[in-house]
This record gives sequence, C-alpha cells and structure tokens, in this order.
Amino acid sequence: MAMALQPEEDRGTTDTMKIRIALFILAFTLLPPASSAAEALKPVERLEKIRNEYPLGEVTPLLEKRVFAPTNNQRKILTYFWHAPAQPYPEGLLFPLVVVLHDSSGFAFAAESLVRDDMMRAFPSFIMVPALSEKSVWADPQQKHDKYEALLDLAELTKTLVFRFKIDPQRIYVIGCAEGGTGVFGSALLLPDLFAAGIAISGEWNERFAPKMAKMPLWAIHGAEDKLVPPDANRNLIAAINKNGGKAYYTEVKGMGKNCPSESLYTPEIWSWMFRQSRP
Repeated sequence: MAMALQPEEDRGTTDTMKIRIALFILAFTLLPPASSAAEALKPVERLEKIRNEYPLGEVTPLLEKRVFAPTNNQRKILTYFWHAPAQPYPEGLLFPLVVVLHDSSGFAFAAESLVRDDMMRAFPSFIMVPALSEKSVWADPQQKHDKYEALLDLAELTKTLVFRFKIDPQRIYVIGCAEGGTGVFGSALLLPDLFAAGIAISGEWNERFAPKMAKMPLWAIHGAEDKLVPPDANRNLIAAINKNGGKAYYTEVKGMGKNCPSESLYTPEIWSWMFRQSRP
C-alpha cells in the first residue's frame, strides 16, 4: 500500500512541550470513572495472575516487569513490561511511546520486533507492554460493558508515564494483533485523544461505532484467509471510518489467516508510517 505522507513537523520549544504535557495530563483527569455504585475490590482481587509471564518470548528479560494500581480502587492492578531508550538523552528531546497490546495467548509480537537493536537505532522510543489476566479484555467490540475492559487503566498508566519520563505526549502509539488488534480499534473509539495513531492487526470491531472512530489515524491489516474474523468486516469498518472523515487504511494479506508471529506483518513500512504520525 503506497501512502504519500508528509514528514513530521518541528515540535517547537521546550516551554511549548511543557504546556502540551500539562494539557495532556489535565485531559485525562476528566476520564469517566467506574460506576460509583460498585464496591471496592479486595487487594487479592485487584492483582490477578497475568496470562503470560513472557509476552516477548526469549527477549522478555530485556524489559522491566512493573505493576500499576489505578487510583480508583474499583479497578484492577495492571501489570506491564517497560523498555526505555538507551541513555544519555539529549537535552530537551522527547521520545515516542509505543503501547503494544498482546493477543489472547498473551504474546506481544510487535514488541519483539521493536526492541531489536537495529529497530531501536532506527526508531528510538519507550515501549510499554501491558499484560492482562484471563478475566480481562482490552475492549469489547460490542460495547456491552459486561466484561472488564482494561483500556481505562491503560489511559491512567500512560498519563503517569508521561509525567515521569521524557515522553512526547503528541506521539503515543498503539499496536496489537488479534485480541490486541481489537484493543486498537477500541482505543480509536474510547481513547482518541491519547494515541496519535494505531495499527490493528487481525482485530475486530462493530461497524456501527465507525462514526465515533474517525479521530485517530488507523491502519488495519488483515489476513485474507482469516476464518475467525472475516476480512470483509474490517474492510467495511475502515471504509465506514473514512466515510465519516477518518484517516484509515486497510491492507489485506493474501494467503494468510490469523498469524500474529509472522515477521511479514511488522515491516519497516508500518513502523515508518506509525512514527510519522503526530497529534496536532
């Protein structure tokens, strides 16, 4: 898929960046809280066993395992894996943050690609890989709210990380495959002011929400032989998003089903597109 995209513009002075970060943090203090009628979770209920202790396979030790407790005690503690660019950092330079959402088995294959030394030299960035339990999902494609959706926790965690590290709040990205791809679509609906762009691989989402998903740039990639989520569903979703003024792209991979580990999905083209995106 050929796309003519303009190079990223200058982000201005350090003072301007401080103002942007302050506005970013203020915006996420306005996130809707969980129902006030719900009872506080017990400590043992807040911290759950995650699906996979090695979401990046053999390279997982390159990341630091951490936990984050949302301020709302009705929300669950979020385990995440963290990777930072090599120091020292040039004065005044802010780095992108890439959030990688794992699939149903707990693997974050896009992060495996991104933490390689050659990729870190080409695209220096912070990487965050949140990890869910079997009881949670990133987001529900039908938005019935009968499942524990973790995207609200992810938003609060991201706000905290922006405050603590040299992260550019205008260049926060999300990528995921399968269940993670569904989480990317959910991010376009629920968190369009958080992410500058998202890449959804083999995800699914209800097309009726397309009018509210037009704010965040999206690239959907889907296998033509996917038997679980028909490719025409994503094709129609992306068309509907664009019809409503969005900036969305769709790529269908011939001969491929749902194959999240495939290195052919994590190409220099998709990374270059993603890192060129910036929130206004």
